[in-house]
Amino acid sequence: MSLNSLQRAQDIAARVVMDAHRRTDAKPLLRQLHWLPVRQRILFKMAVLTRKAHTTGTPTYLSQHLHQRTATYSTRSSSLPLLTVPNPSTVFARRAFNYTAPTT
Repeated sequence: MSLNSLQRAQDIAARVVMDAHRRTDAKPLLRQLHWLPVRQRILFKMAVLTRKAHTTGTPTYLSQHLHQRTATYSTRSSSLPLLTVPNPSTVFARRAFNYTAPTT
């Protein structure tokens, strides 16, 4: 399913919940309802899931795909808990958790 169609469904739901006219701009309604747009919601959920899997190790089926980056030089950023980003060979592999989690 496309993100555009999901965003349209969320916009319609916001208009229904707020009892607004069907031509009303949905962005202020989403802001008033404290709803993130679909794309930002996906990024937020991915970031939360990555943080949880990295810090607590649960769920294990996801945490086994995350690997701590080892610094080759001593820099200020070498102390940050960064994750290694694999080099995917296909566009389809860029959708995998082990690639999207470190890039998020």
